Amino acid sequence: MITSSSNPQIKAIRKLRGPQGRRKAGRTLVEGPNAFAELVVSPHAVDAVVRAEDDRATAGMISERGWNELVVSNEVLASVADTSTPQGPLAVIPRPDPSAIRARNTVVLMDVADPGNVGTIARSAAAFGWDVAVTGATADPWSPKAIRASAGLVLRLSVAAPDDPISASRESE
Repeated sequence: MITSSSNPQIKAIRKLRGPQGRRKAGRTLVEGPNAFAELVVSPHAVDAVVRAEDDRATAGMISERGWNELVVSNEVLASVADTSTPQGPLAVIPRPDPSAIRARNTVVLMDVADPGNVGTIARSAAAFGWDVAVTGATADPWSPKAIRASAGLVLRLSVAAPDDPISASRESE
């Protein structure tokens, strides 16, 4: 069990809370029970799962899937989580590459600065079976806050990042 927030693995995971750290590592964080439940049924690869020592339900799930596990104290989980009161578990996944716009209904987010709003819109798009495209100065749809706000449903979506969504959608027809 990891009990020090100075552990090198924990330090590396903590850097994923910021956009530069996610970009540099090519990874992101999936945090909380709702988002984690979506991750479990998604096709996304999992690099590691950080769980508290007393989280036995997650331990069984991790073992069944053969995922890399980091067992940490509650204090270390709090130090690495993006939220002030983490509900664990927390997973590290490769940051998905943007996909191409597909010939189907797509919500285009242009200059949506708040990651919570990005996640909420992605959650609504998922409810309708639509895709998402982000452009301009839109917040990262793969930020921990956006993933939490989407209740992990962004993991089900095709997320495109075209420079010109109108031209890209015409090309997909």
